[in-house]
Amino acid sequence: MPKIKKEKKIREEKIKNLEIRKIKVKSTMFSSTLITYGLATIFLVISFIFNGSLISGWVQKIAEAKIVIDGDGAPSFIYIMDIIIKSFSVILFFFFVFISIGNFQEYRGYIMTWKEIFGILIISLIQVSTNFTIFLISIIGIIICTTYFYFLQGKIEKKEF
Repeated sequence: MPKIKKEKKIREEKIKNLEIRKIKVKSTMFSSTLITYGLATIFLVISFIFNGSLISGWVQKIAEAKIVIDGDGAPSFIYIMDIIIKSFSVILFFFFVFISIGNFQEYRGYIMTWKEIFGILIISLIQVSTNFTIFLISIIGIIICTTYFYFLQGKIEKKEF
């Protein structure tokens, strides 16, 4: 009789330890989701500031004045930095929203669907619809992010099973 009680106690302790580990993993996943949502929000605000008309008109005037002063017709450093900031703010917004939605879906026990990925893509591309150069750079960056996640997911699936 005592052996059965000991085995039952050991089994109950294992189940309790598994539940505690599961709770810790869930809380880590939830905090990771909140952090990545925060980063995505920061990059969304940066994107709206730069891709909107708040700063871009001011930067455009400085860049045009620099081209007129230099007279060589080459784009100025400020103009190039403006394009880089606008493009990478959209790419990083896509990256962090993709991660946060993926983490949230995993937290809930689901997987991310193509509908969600397509929605994030549309929101990202709406931000840069005014300038073709930034649109092109952003689309290339988003495609690179998506293929990275696709191949990363394949490696994780092989490792898990």
